[in-house]
Amino acid sequence: MSHDTHQQATCPNCGFHTSHNYCAQCGQETHLHKDSFWGLVTHFTGHYFHYHSKFWQTLKALWLRPGSLSLAYKNKQRARYVPPISLYIFVSILYFVIYSYTEGSYDKADVAAYMKEERVKTTAKKPANTVEQPVLQKLEQVLNDDDKMYELFKKVEKALPKFFFFMMPILGLMLWLLFAAKQGMNYADHIIFAIHVHSFGFTLFLLNLFPLPAILVTIIEWGMFIYLILAIRNFYQANWIKAIIYSGIITASYVILFFTLMTCLLILFATM
Repeated sequence: MSHDTHQQATCPNCGFHTSHNYCAQCGQETHLHKDSFWGLVTHFTGHYFHYHSKFWQTLKALWLRPGSLSLAYKNKQRARYVPPISLYIFVSILYFVIYSYTEGSYDKADVAAYMKEERVKTTAKKPANTVEQPVLQKLEQVLNDDDKMYELFKKVEKALPKFFFFMMPILGLMLWLLFAAKQGMNYADHIIFAIHVHSFGFTLFLLNLFPLPAILVTIIEWGMFIYLILAIRNFYQANWIKAIIYSGIITASYVILFFTLMTCLLILFATM
C-alpha cells in the first residue's frame, strides 16, 4: 500500500512539512510504521548496541588520547562520542555506587575507632569570649560524640557527588585564567575540558576501589597528574614545560581549594 502524499510530507512529531526521510526541524523519521513485538526488540537492541559502541569508543579516546574528546567537541565532532555531561554523570554514579559498597560501607564502630585515633591528644585551650565561641563549642560537642560524627560522615558522603560537580566550573575558571590568551576559546571550552578531566579521574579512582598491587596503586596516584599534563599539551597545544608547570599549578590549587571547601562543608554540617 502506498503512503499518503500528505503523510509523507509531514513530520508526525512536530508537523513540519518535508519531503525527506528525516524531519529537518526535529530530526525524527517521517515514515514510521506501527511496531510489532519483534520490531520493538530490534529497535531497542539496535539503539542499545549503537550507544554501547559509542560509549566504548568514548572511553577509549578518554583513556588513550588525553584531551582528544575536548578537542573533538570544540571542533564540533560530537556525534561519534557520548556527550561530556552524560559521560560524567555515568562514570561518577558508577564510582559512588561501587564506593558505597566498598570504602563507604563503614558503620558506627568504624567511625568511633577512627575518631579515637584522630582526636586531639592534648586538651584544647578554652576559647575566649568571642562571637565564635558558641560555634566552637558546638563543634567540640560533635567531635566528641561518635553518633553525631557518624551522622556527619554520612552527610558529607551524600554531598560528595554535588561537591565534585561544583568543582568542575572552578577548574574551568582556573584553566580560563591560565589560558586566557588562547585564541578561539571561551569559558565553555574550558568547562568541557574540566568535565572530561573529572570523568577520567572517576574512571581512574574507580580502579583504586579494588585490591591492587602496590605498584599499580602508585601509578594510579600519579596517573591523574600525568594525564593532566598530556591533556593540557594536546588540547591547548602547550609545550612540555608549560604543560608541566600549569599542571602543577592547577593540581596544587585544586587540592588546596578542595580541602578548604571540604573543611567549610564539615563545619557547616556540624553546626547546623
